[in-house]
Amino acid sequence: MELIASASIFFMATILMAVFFHVRYLNQYSYDKPLDYRAIRNGNWSDLATWEVNDNGQWVRPSEIPNGSHVTSFIPHDICVDLNQEVVLNNLFIEDGGSLNIVSGKVGIVKSFDQGTLSCNGTLKMGTSEIVGDGDVVVGPGSSLYCQMLRGNKVANFRVSGKQSIGSGVKFFTF
Repeated sequence: MELIASASIFFMATILMAVFFHVRYLNQYSYDKPLDYRAIRNGNWSDLATWEVNDNGQWVRPSEIPNGSHVTSFIPHDICVDLNQEVVLNNLFIEDGGSLNIVSGKVGIVKSFDQGTLSCNGTLKMGTSEIVGDGDVVVGPGSSLYCQMLRGNKVANFRVSGKQSIGSGVKFFTF
């Protein structure tokens, strides 16, 4: 009798765990569809004409700007985007020859499903702005990183709580 009771408890616990993880999985993946944005021209981050969004394999005009914890944004070669507001992203990729000029505001890089990276292989200029969050920051070799001196001789606007990697040959400028 004890064996049947133990097996029943084990069976019920297994079913409850399966239901719990299934519901948790559905909640994580069903309400926020990951979105990929790419800049298509020089311009301001808040200008919809600066962006395209991938809609099931088709690049189309977006109905909103890139902002959200399930958003990946790409700034390709020869494109410069100015940002003067606060945005939260899952991933931000500045490709070789691309440029992001954060005039003011904050860029939050947040991990979602174990991913969250700001990867700069181009130019990142930071005025009176900050990059915050628990995501990783990777500044590739040959990139240019401009940070403003806000507190004496210290760069105060580049704080990373995730992993950080600064490649060799990065051009680091302060102003």
